[in-house]
Amino acid sequence: MFGPDVAASVTTRELRQLVEGVRYLNAALAAPVDKDQVAAELAPMRALFGRSLVARCALPAGHVLALSDLIAKKPAGGIPPTQLESVIGRSLRRPLHPDEPLRESYLD
Repeated sequence: MFGPDVAASVTTRELRQLVEGVRYLNAALAAPVDKDQVAAELAPMRALFGRSLVARCALPAGHVLALSDLIAKKPAGGIPPTQLESVIGRSLRRPLHPDEPLRESYLD
């Protein structure tokens, strides 16, 4: 074939691949994934592979938390590292042991 539009034309094989792809996408859109079900299935993995804020060293009750007092470690279960800013400057209601996850109930 010759002509200026040959470079932009699709072959029979490419057209077949395009049609199969469109059909695959239509089938996927017809059966959407339930986000709540996926979240429930992934919950154990998030708990195992997620992180919590933990004490770097022993901290006494009444201690005002600073950035240097905390580190993020596995597993999840305590306050997530994304909430670090909201924790800094708050005081502890109870002593915190090294590597012990920080929980909201431990904070004033």
